[in-house]
This record gives sequence, C-alpha cells and structure tokens, in this order.
Amino acid sequence: MPDLSSRALTALSIACIVALAGCATAPKPSLVSIDCTNAESRCHEGRFGLSYRITRKDGVFEDAVNGTWRWESLPQASVPVARLDLSTVLGTRLASVEQTRRYLLLTDNSGKQYMARDWDDLFQTLFELKLPGEAIAEWMNAGARPTAAPLIALPGWEAQMTARRLRLSWQQQDDRIRIDLIPDTGVGP
Repeated sequence: MPDLSSRALTALSIACIVALAGCATAPKPSLVSIDCTNAESRCHEGRFGLSYRITRKDGVFEDAVNGTWRWESLPQASVPVARLDLSTVLGTRLASVEQTRRYLLLTDNSGKQYMARDWDDLFQTLFELKLPGEAIAEWMNAGARPTAAPLIALPGWEAQMTARRLRLSWQQQDDRIRIDLIPDTGVGP
C-alpha cells in the first residue's frame, strides 16, 4: 500500500482545492520549447481525473480532481525533452512539468518549483506516493492512443485500456487510487 503521511494527504487535498478554486498566476518562462508541427514531435491533449480514498489512523481521506492535460515532447532528439501542462476544467493552470537532459522541473500555479530525476521520483517527492509517472510519460511519448496499456513496474498497479481512455488503478482493501487519462485529438502532425 502506498504510505501516505499527513504531508502527502495535505498536498493532495491542497491540489484538489486549488484546482476547484481556480487561482492563477502568470506562468514563468519555459525551459523547453517544442514545435508541434515538427514530424518528430509528440503533441497530445486530453482530460484527466484523479480520485483517491485512503484510510489512516487519523481518519479516512477522500477526494477527486479533474482537469485537462497537454503533452509536448521530442523523444527522438539527441537530448530528449518534454513538457506536461495540467489545468483545471475552467482552464486555470495547475502546474507545468518540464523534462530536460538531467532533471524534471515542476512549477505549480503559485510559482513554487520542485525538482526530480524522473517522473516516478517527482510524484514521490510531491505526494510521498509511488504513482506510475514513468508509465504515463511512456504512454504519452508513444502517442497517447488508447491502443495499448503501458507496462507498470510498481506493485499493485493495473492499467486498463478502453476505446476512449487509459485507467491506472491501485486498490488494497478499502483504499484506492485511480487515474483516468482521456486523449482528445493530437495537436501536432
């Protein structure tokens, strides 16, 4: 079972509240620039949903957040780069993640930044949870098409594909985490 500390539950709850509140700040300049008209680029967008229910000694924590995502990457470049933007359903930016040669940099909507060496470590740093970040990034680099589920190396996680979405889920007794990714049409070539 993912080990959720009070800090992690607070971070998840704050993320949900911020998403619903629609707070916005001006985004910082991007480190990553990707031309989505380039035939080698991977540019996709869609909707996401995250829901969880976790039981701890101090109570049951349950929440959900929905929004949109946009993925841009050059996976075949000599220095692979990627950018993931997350927004509320109303269009307010929640966070941007930029992948450079050596690290990932997440900037939240307040301008606070977090660094990690890979997608799994980024989620571990933010939420103190082992979420399948690498599997999501691989799926998006492959085209974000609902044709094949990504391979998830984390114990207890499952990936299910339907004609319209990718669902990643984890459950142990009454505790659960679910991530849904629903791609729209691509924004690049």
